[in-house]
This record gives sequence, C-alpha cells and structure tokens, in this order.
Amino acid sequence: MYFSSGIQKTGVENESQIKATVNAAVRSNVAIYSVDARGLVATPPGGDASQASSRGTGIISGTKQQGLRNSFMIPRKTLATISADTGGKVMLDTNDLTMGIRQAQEDIKSYYILGYYSQERGRGR
Repeated sequence: MYFSSGIQKTGVENESQIKATVNAAVRSNVAIYSVDARGLVATPPGGDASQASSRGTGIISGTKQQGLRNSFMIPRKTLATISADTGGKVMLDTNDLTMGIRQAQEDIKSYYILGYYSQERGRGR
C-alpha cells in the first residue's frame, strides 16, 4: 500500500528512479496499490485561495484552469502507472482511504506460486 498525494514526474533523475522502483517491484513480485491520500478534490475555476489570482486572459481563455488541472492530474497519472505496471490498482477520488486497503486484501486473499526446479545440478555453475 502506498498512500500519497501523487508523484511529480519531473526531471530525468526522477523518471529513472520511478522506472527503477517499478522494475525492482516486478522482479520481487510486489504489486503496488496506490491510494491518493488527498481524497476527492474539487478545484474551483481560477484556483483557490492558496495562490494569488491570475493576471491576464488565462482565466477567460481557460489556460489557467488547464494548467491547474495538469498540475493535479500528472502526479495522479504517475500513481496509476506505477500501480498498473506492478499489477496493483490505484484508488482515486474517494474520501474513504480504507477502500484501498480492502481492495488489496481482497486481491491477495488467494494466490498461487508456480516454480520449476531442474533435475540437473552443477551444470553451468
């Protein structure tokens, strides 16, 4: 279970770290279940009181709202990608954080392991 408000995918170093984390999880048979800890979020047009209001025509043309939407959605897409690439699931747009835990419990309730052991020992070692 990974509770987060999203992961910024900026910079080559960060992207390569995300890929390395996914690869390590896949090699270890670890599924990552991501939960967006922000819950259900509503963004008012033009932003909220945490920032100064925009200047120019951005509020009228929609570019301001599109920028706010992108800054909100990109970290969520990264959570979704990490979960999907490792075989887990992502929980978004809910204020019930236990839903993610219940989903993970349900998914790991039963599983199987398939293995192969060669009868020839010592060859190639």
